[in-house]
Amino acid sequence: VYYYGDEEKFIVWFDQVIHWIGSGSTEGTYDFQFVIYPDGNIDLNYNTIIGNHTSTVGIQDAGGNNGMQVTSDIQAELSLKFSQGPDWISVTPSTGEVIAGSSEFLTVTADATGQEEGLYDGYLRLVTSGGNAGLPVSMLVSGSTSIPGDINGDESINIQDIIILINFILGTDDPDTGEFNAADINSDGVLNIQDIILVVNLILD
Repeated sequence: VYYYGDEEKFIVWFDQVIHWIGSGSTEGTYDFQFVIYPDGNIDLNYNTIIGNHTSTVGIQDAGGNNGMQVTSDIQAELSLKFSQGPDWISVTPSTGEVIAGSSEFLTVTADATGQEEGLYDGYLRLVTSGGNAGLPVSMLVSGSTSIPGDINGDESINIQDIIILINFILGTDDPDTGEFNAADINSDGVLNIQDIILVVNLILD
């Protein structure tokens, strides 16, 4: 068994571990590694699995009271990832029950406070009588802050911003993230005539 650690990760490598089946008998070898990251994420990488085997893979807490089985089918050249729920997603209410035939509204909040620039991916885990399901959630964090209507970033909302918005709508120019956020006044994810009217109203105000 080998190990390696630095500021980015800690690796434990089981190199050609012999599978002992009792009474002095062996059955094949395993070659796999754990990669543990400072944020709590864990990668489990299998290189070669030789011989017959019956085993399960999962994760549990230190006391062994809470756990989750991931798979019972170990394969060569397979990677599994264990990750904590992202702290930038919150759901209100966080737990609850929906009666069959009814519906319930949930508020999902993506908070970019303190996050570095980049694309963040996560999912919401839904537990149902038919099994578990994941609802993907993505958040793009841009380093630029934008004022609604100030598309060119000159700290003034005027006719120049309207011209830029028209070019975006006609497709003669493509907005970056900050420009799109400033131009999408009603935050519906689409740039259209409604946003032009809203920019005009901001200028008249």
